[in-house]
Amino acid sequence: EEHRRLTLRERTYRDLLVGASRAVGGDEALVHVVEAARRLLDANRAKIYLPDADGRVLRNVAQSGAVAVPVLDIAVDAPDSLIARCFRGGRVERVADYGELDTPLAARVRANHT
Repeated sequence: EEHRRLTLRERTYRDLLVGASRAVGGDEALVHVVEAARRLLDANRAKIYLPDADGRVLRNVAQSGAVAVPVLDIAVDAPDSLIARCFRGGRVERVADYGELDTPLAARVRANHT
């Protein structure tokens, strides 16, 4: 099983490099990156957000997999946004349950489930 997983990761990495080398524009390269990331992480969806020119808004520039809600821009200073929080802090965060987050939105989610 571990060998199969490593082989899949190596093949995904190779596909990513081949796709990036074939990409004409930056947008096409980002599509290859987000699809490779989704496969490597065995996720059902993945998105890439980049800041706009003013650095005030994060825009979804590429996505792969299932998208359950419309993709909206996110204010960099949005207190309830996990994406904005990761961007501001420069660190990756893993969330198993969004209801455990310490934000006003998470408190409302918890209140609706009790």
